[in-house]
Amino acid sequence: MISTDPADYGITYDGLPDLEGWPLDKLAAYCLGADGIYAEAGFDRLYHYFLEAPHTCVAYFSLIQDEGQREILCGQIAAVDAAWYQGAEFREILTVLAQAYSGGIEGSVVQSIKHEEN
Repeated sequence: MISTDPADYGITYDGLPDLEGWPLDKLAAYCLGADGIYAEAGFDRLYHYFLEAPHTCVAYFSLIQDEGQREILCGQIAAVDAAWYQGAEFREILTVLAQAYSGGIEGSVVQSIKHEEN
């Protein structure tokens, strides 16, 4: 079982850390516990992680038992693209992922991201 509890990773929100190079599990936990500027920085980094390793993100999000947490992560990735980047690369990745994961929990994760994109 995986943890999405920031405390399990020793995460505190008493200063903005350099999130570059954080593993996906720790970054996701950071994002789920963050608000304000902490959330903006975390979800921006998560968005870039998604662009770098979309299949890894889909696989990891699929392991998160709490559907609400999966929805937050998926929704925020799409929201970051819509608000700050509007990247063609993001849309291309979603097209590839939709073809690769047409069903199951992975397909549900991809559909959650695509739904929030619209």
